[in-house]
Amino acid sequence: MGENKTLLQQIRDEEQTLNIKLELVAKDAEKLIMDAEKEYKDILDKADKEGKEAASLYYGGEKKKIDAEVNAIKQKTELEATMVMERVRANMPAAVDRIIKEVAFQ
Repeated sequence: MGENKTLLQQIRDEEQTLNIKLELVAKDAEKLIMDAEKEYKDILDKADKEGKEAASLYYGGEKKKIDAEVNAIKQKTELEATMVMERVRANMPAAVDRIIKEVAFQ
């Protein structure tokens, strides 16, 4: 009987061959899926890292601008306060004289 297999035996052999091929294809597909998941995770990690770096650079640049504005406002306020104090000092003698005159005449 050696080479003369029955139709049933031929079908079983073909089924076994197809099952082996199916297992190999399933393993290849599983590996592809695992590789794709790893690549997906790597892409997300890279995007997250790049996003954080970009946000940090943007934040730093905007913070510098805001700090410069705050310093300009402080300098302007200090200058205005100095000018007011100078006017107060300049007008103090006249104000004191006027207060004294007003109080003295009442």
